[in-house]
Amino acid sequence: MEILLIGNTDFVTKQWIEHTFPQDKVVVALRKGTESSGEDLKIIDMPDRDAVSEVFSNYEFDRIVYFSEDLTPRSERDGDLGYLRRLLHTVRNRKVQMLMVSGPESEFAYPQETDVHETSKSLMSRAGEELGLYYARTYDLEVKIVRCPYLYAPQRNGVTAYFNGLFEQAQAGELRFHERAEQRTCFLCADDLAELIYRIFDDWTADSELFHVPNVFDFTYGDLGTLIAGYFPGTKVVYGEDRPQAYPADDHELRLRYGFSPRYSLREDFPHVIEGWLKLRENKTDKYPVWDFLRSHNKWWTVLEIIGAFLLTEWLRAFTQGNSQLETVDLRLLFVVIVGTIYGLHAGVFAAVLACAGVAMSYASQGASFAPLFYDTSNWLAFVIYFVAGSVCGYVQSRNQESVRFVRDENGLLRNRLDFLRGLYQDVLGDRRQLRDQIIGRRDSFGKLYAVTRELDEVQPQKLYHTAIRIMQESLDSDSLAIFRVDNGGQFARLVAASPRFDVGSFRSVRVSDYGEIITALEHNGIWVN
Repeated sequence: MEILLIGNTDFVTKQWIEHTFPQDKVVVALRKGTESSGEDLKIIDMPDRDAVSEVFSNYEFDRIVYFSEDLTPRSERDGDLGYLRRLLHTVRNRKVQMLMVSGPESEFAYPQETDVHETSKSLMSRAGEELGLYYARTYDLEVKIVRCPYLYAPQRNGVTAYFNGLFEQAQAGELRFHERAEQRTCFLCADDLAELIYRIFDDWTADSELFHVPNVFDFTYGDLGTLIAGYFPGTKVVYGEDRPQAYPADDHELRLRYGFSPRYSLREDFPHVIEGWLKLRENKTDKYPVWDFLRSHNKWWTVLEIIGAFLLTEWLRAFTQGNSQLETVDLRLLFVVIVGTIYGLHAGVFAAVLACAGVAMSYASQGASFAPLFYDTSNWLAFVIYFVAGSVCGYVQSRNQESVRFVRDENGLLRNRLDFLRGLYQDVLGDRRQLRDQIIGRRDSFGKLYAVTRELDEVQPQKLYHTAIRIMQESLDSDSLAIFRVDNGGQFARLVAASPRFDVGSFRSVRVSDYGEIITALEHNGIWVN
């Protein structure tokens, strides 16, 4: 079967897919702004409606697993409902088995309060579930919903946004939770979810159903903070004052129907989570800190380059003082033109300011007063020329940079689009090649008829019988076959071809009447064709 995994797929790994769909072809829809895991997975990018339509026009998915955004605690991603609606609208008229996995937001309750208090996330979570059930009722889709706790995956802790944020806070020295210390955590290992999904699809029914995955482990945020602080000595743990939330008790439906119960606890898996994150951080340690600093602070580096060029210009002016040929060259104007041409408009104006400051310092070094410099408009010409040169050269450079950036971005979009379409076409060609091999190559399929017909068409008429004997030997797995040709009178049958191991003996010419049972069966019962 062809399986599509779409939505919040950050935790999906090759091992997880092999556990959940061991014998199926799985395609993972990569979310926009998410990096690929680098593993041997078929990953496609479906950022917009057109991409979704093109994917489903090239794939015939049998099953779809949609992972809701609220499976990640305190996720800041938006657009979940619109993305889900586009997906449901695309598959509304297809025979698809769809499983929606939503988070615990719609299940949380406040036991200490009498009134029902809903949050925006709980409303959005229920809206997504209702949207799936609506399409199931309206378009006869086979939809099942699984409400489960927040997901964590020990193998993908480096990209799990929630735990990554907690570990970075602890590394900085202060770990903050919005929840109280006594609040019970609500997490489910992705391996447990893989086992549940496998069992649901293995015993799939066409009815729309809603399942609740229990939270069976007694593990509080205070325990979680203590574990994290143990790996970061000196970390201060601060807990919030959010209202306590209770997750519903186990209704035993999954255990009775599928024999499923969560096995992996966050308390036991936490060493693997934190050790994997620490190892990932070590691998990302900067090997060239000076170069990385300059590359990440390129604006300050540009300022230093401009100031250095200005100092070099002033030194050259002082060095060439008294040279009649070089004094005719305005080195400050050359400095402004070069800086504006290389770095753009803002740098050109900044270079003009430095050049004007150099002119002012030259007047001051000669003992001249600043008053005539500013009150005599004829002295403004040099300043105006510097600013005009810096602005014009900088504007031209900035416009060229914007044009280059626009073309580069457009080429990037076209390249991504090309890669996306190339991936689709390669999959289509792969499916075509696989189906061709199945049809033509398999001996127990239509390929057998195709091969037989081809062989019989290619032989000469006089060799037709011998070719037919060889084909029948391979097909019937027998080495004792013979073909007889009945004469016009229907009295005798002459042997025209036989297998090498066939004992010809007295069978070169036989009387048809000696085989009356065969003749009667052919005349009255016909010939059965496989």
